[in-house]
Amino acid sequence: MTRSTAGRTTVAGQRSRERGHELVLRDLGREPLLDLRMRAGEGVGAVLAGGLLLAGLALRRDTARVDS
Repeated sequence: MTRSTAGRTTVAGQRSRERGHELVLRDLGREPLLDLRMRAGEGVGAVLAGGLLLAGLALRRDTARVDS
């Protein structure tokens, strides 16, 4: 995967306090869903952001649509 492809297809889950993370987000042109600034390292931000994405998809799927 090239950098340009990764930038278009990647969802940034959260902004970490880890050194260099802000540079990676800027380089990929991504704004994170969450700004927790955690340094847990166990993927906590990814799990929370994943839940947020799934909830948003469910809301979109379950919301009544009016056809025009």
